[in-house]
Amino acid sequence: FGPDPYLNGEGAFETITGVQSVGVQAYAKHLVAKNQEHWRYELTANVDDRTMHEMYWYPFLRSIE
Repeated sequence: FGPDPYLNGEGAFETITGVQSVGVQAYAKHLVAKNQEHWRYELTANVDDRTMHEMYWYPFLRSIE
């Protein structure tokens, strides 16, 4: 959704909740730090622990609550 992890988490949670409320299956993908489609099988994402926790974990964990 954007660069703010809090808003990403809230947006993902509300989107999934809204989709599921009408009987459609929705889920969060587990591909953390893999945010590009071009050459996605050839590239690796080397992310340090602090960045992983601050930028990626909250939105993912919030979206699966």
